Amino acid sequence: MIDMIELTVDAVLRENPSIDTAGLLASKAVLQTDLYMKRFQERGVDLIYPQIKLQAELMTAIRTIKTGNYGTTERNALRSCTQNLLARGAEALIIACTELSIIADALNPELKAYDSAQILAETVVRIASEGNQGSLRMCNERSK
Repeated sequence: MIDMIELTVDAVLRENPSIDTAGLLASKAVLQTDLYMKRFQERGVDLIYPQIKLQAELMTAIRTIKTGNYGTTERNALRSCTQNLLARGAEALIIACTELSIIADALNPELKAYDSAQILAETVVRIASEGNQGSLRMCNERSK
């Protein structure tokens, strides 16, 4: 099994070995599971979320993006969340919601963003293009 969350944590830490705090942009359901929180904390990184009011605006944006009718309002919600996370010490952003990937152009360019779905897709393509199961076995062993 390929572990998208572990791949994301690895990517963030590989490029930012001394990172202390990362910001998570995700739906309320993802935040409630604490999956990302636990994995980052295990590696010594604090994970912060947008403040409650901003998270509510982000959820509205996610629901709107699902309808296909999105624009400035949704980008502004994402931009406000990234500004909030930056002001609170985030050194990198994790996008853990495919709807937010669609409007990632609204992210603050001061912060490097790591899109979990993109990281997963790139890993699957790399493994498939290698034409062997060695890398897949390595991912399976790592996730145990």
